[in-house]
Amino acid sequence: SYPDEEGPKHWPPSRYEHVMKLRQAALESARAMWADYLLFLDADNVLTNPDTLGLLMAENKTVVAPMLDSRAAYSNFWCGMTAQRVPPRQGYYRRTPAYLPIRKRERRGCFPVPMAHSTLLLDLRKEGSRALAFYPPH
Repeated sequence: SYPDEEGPKHWPPSRYEHVMKLRQAALESARAMWADYLLFLDADNVLTNPDTLGLLMAENKTVVAPMLDSRAAYSNFWCGMTAQRVPPRQGYYRRTPAYLPIRKRERRGCFPVPMAHSTLLLDLRKEGSRALAFYPPH
């Protein structure tokens, strides 16, 4: 538990910070061992398609994420964000016309989005991956 936690489902800033530090440690460890890829998969995410990893790798992107299914309109990506409000915050979710057609799989493919979370594949062979970091916040 965390000192500022109000219950088991509450995510205080200290919990987010802890997770970001763990992700940063995993990223640094993967780089140190010259890993080609690093897959982040949250514990409550389930990949049921055995081809997912191969499909993600075939996209040949520095960062790529599968769209995860949910019973609601919620997903693991945002198609839009609001303008930056107060530094260091980088904006909040903004629903765009592009979101629901992608979410409902009416529009298929790999799309650039401002934010994806929960399950990500990083291609550490790409030069752009050198600039990726989870912690400290930037």
